[in-house]
Amino acid sequence: MQFDNNDSKYPSPEIGSYLATVETAEERISKAGNPLISLRLKLKTTAGEVTVFDNLTPAYPPKIKSFCMSTGLDTAWSTGTLDAAKCEGKTCRAVFEAATGKYAIDNNIKTQIARYEALNATESLSEAAGASDDDSIPF
Repeated sequence: MQFDNNDSKYPSPEIGSYLATVETAEERISKAGNPLISLRLKLKTTAGEVTVFDNLTPAYPPKIKSFCMSTGLDTAWSTGTLDAAKCEGKTCRAVFEAATGKYAIDNNIKTQIARYEALNATESLSEAAGASDDDSIPF
């Protein structure tokens, strides 16, 4: 197997809040046999677009709640059932904080998604979808 080992192409997000769009969401079973939803997210950062992964697990309901409430999946939270397919295409903000714990130390992980937040009032879905600035509008 050959692969690109240029770390600069895959920068780790710094501590902060980033515009995030769910590219894919897949229901999986962890190595321990627990259900989870694996998210592949596209972030907008100062370094450009970055792909990151996150897992939503029943073991940590606050993250599931923040994801559901920030992406319009309030009903999923209130019913206690989240379908991976309904996560795809959703846009919100991913809040990164310093990673802690043995796994983070052993794997040299600097930051991790702590929670999700809704887009703020000045952000629009067109920005989240990657629309360019007003200079490109032909009128």
